[in-house]
Amino acid sequence: MLGVKYFEVYAWATCSWCARAVNLLKENGFEFTLILLDNSDTRHHEIKKATGWETVPIVIVHRLNGEVELIGGFTDLAAHLKNEYCIGEEE
Repeated sequence: MLGVKYFEVYAWATCSWCARAVNLLKENGFEFTLILLDNSDTRHHEIKKATGWETVPIVIVHRLNGEVELIGGFTDLAAHLKNEYCIGEEE
């Protein structure tokens, strides 16, 4: 969709905000990779350090032009989709 190759979502299996982020991407036809951090404290620490983001989900967009950008968490993803693609979550 419009310059997006795919999203990466780093999450915990039991995180409701993570599930909402995945569902928002799925419902709107975006490609994404889901990386569960439940059994990998090392990977969780690495991604937090690399992005500077402390909570899950951690959402990253990979663009067709090769750019990679941290979006943030669920609220940031929802705002990004609304601002960039006029996609809003139904309340």
